[in-house]
Amino acid sequence: MSALFDEDITWIAEDWNVRMFQAGIMHIALIVPEDAFGGVSQEIYMEGSQELNQQGLQVRQFTDMESAKAWLREALQ
Repeated sequence: MSALFDEDITWIAEDWNVRMFQAGIMHIALIVPEDAFGGVSQEIYMEGSQELNQQGLQVRQFTDMESAKAWLREALQ
């Protein structure tokens, strides 16, 4: 079970990710959710993003907001 419906995950992977990548977004920082269902959704998202990862999209997971922001700042320099 996941916090998102299968249709939502499919939309994110096949629509949102593609449009975001085409718009030039190359870095995504995800905060690991504390709840197990959110974690499952995040893992499914990571798996669905693999094709764009091979094209240069970088998706990283973090346990806190500050670490995520630090990585994004570094990546965008």
